[in-house]
Amino acid sequence: MLQEKLLEEKAKELSVAATDPEVEEAVERVKRQYNLATDAEFDAALAQSKMNRDDLRRQIRQTIALQKVIGREVTSKLDMSDDVLRLEYERRKEELYRLPEQARVSEIVIRFAPEDPAARQAAVGRIEEARAKVAAGTPFAQVAREYSQGNARDRGGDLGVVARGELLPALDAGVFVEPPAELPAPVLLPGSVHLFHVAERKPAGYRPFTEVREDLQKRVADNLYDRRYEEYVGRLRKEAFIKIYDPELAAAQAAAEKEKKS
Repeated sequence: MLQEKLLEEKAKELSVAATDPEVEEAVERVKRQYNLATDAEFDAALAQSKMNRDDLRRQIRQTIALQKVIGREVTSKLDMSDDVLRLEYERRKEELYRLPEQARVSEIVIRFAPEDPAARQAAVGRIEEARAKVAAGTPFAQVAREYSQGNARDRGGDLGVVARGELLPALDAGVFVEPPAELPAPVLLPGSVHLFHVAERKPAGYRPFTEVREDLQKRVADNLYDRRYEEYVGRLRKEAFIKIYDPELAAAQAAAEKEKKS
């Protein structure tokens, strides 16, 4: 209540007001937001809130005026320079913009019944056969289409770009081996054996500043706005001259001071 009063007084001081077209445009947005196609529907919706069209227009006019004051006195003065954004980038990049190690991966999968040792041995033998063909120069995709029982078989085993930590731990370790290998050793799981082809392995890093600049702007603006708005309203409160014949404003000031002390 006090903040609104202070901002209203500032709007008068700055001669800031909503224009009739701005108010009518806002009224139309309200209609569209609540799917109010006819005047009767509009009036009925307002009546449920114990309002009429004039009440709504007065409320919107006041809101627009206050938003203009805040825009002129707070939002327009936020420091959103590249220096500020780069500082925030360096401060938050580990938390927000870190990219794990990645690789383009294809696989050949042979499945078997976990309780059948002979089936497991046959699957391992078949994966070794596939590996030998790839090592001899047959394209991995061609071998995958011939041997694999995985979901990516029709794509030549292509899994796309995989980040460290996305796969099951055993498979993840099989892909991101050290030193890096294009055709690492097969990985045996309880019901399947996997052969990977690893290409375009990229080290861990960070999303570049230019790519995240828009996100940084929003984060910095949100943080700065809250702080600057509180500072601005605090300054208005200190500068305000509460006239004794304005009981509503005086009461709001007293209540605010009481709440601040409690």
